Amino acid sequence: YFGTEINRLRHLIVPTVSYTYKRKPNVVASRLYSFDSIDSYDDEKYYTFTLENKLQTKWYTEDGHIKEEIDLISFRNSVKLYPQIEGNQFSNITSSLKIQPKRWLEFDFGSSYNPYSKDFEIFNTGTKLTKDKWSLAFSSRYTKGTSTQDEFAEGIVDATYTLTPKWKIGVFEKIGRAHV
Repeated sequence: YFGTEINRLRHLIVPTVSYTYKRKPNVVASRLYSFDSIDSYDDEKYYTFTLENKLQTKWYTEDGHIKEEIDLISFRNSVKLYPQIEGNQFSNITSSLKIQPKRWLEFDFGSSYNPYSKDFEIFNTGTKLTKDKWSLAFSSRYTKGTSTQDEFAEGIVDATYTLTPKWKIGVFEKIGRAHV
């Protein structure tokens, strides 16, 4: 289908529920080195609900004998529930979509949707081409804050060439624009 190798196509639906509990440190906060906001947390308890849909197939490996399992399409949605919080107990709904129609071609999309403001706060796109010793990736990111001054868009180009198994050379360029 569209030149994509499909052998034994199957659809998987994977629902997941997890519980996270981070206990408040028993050391006074002033005695701890706080590098960023992750290091200065209080008690945190939440459930994460995830639903993943996959379309999988098997591709022949380079030697032409054994088949390897590949996710042609993977779509995941997740949301966190904070039961101890009054009011808005749910986090943003995060979504990711990955499409790999060929060994050398990948498309990635990701978003974060705020159910209370009914708006997308983050939207990412990416394309990656890989062939033998080189890879070329293009991506873009849009972030919307609480005001127009917080809006930000950027584009990224990343090219890599493998010289030896231990050495690579690459070029990375990021172009950003605030106040979109």
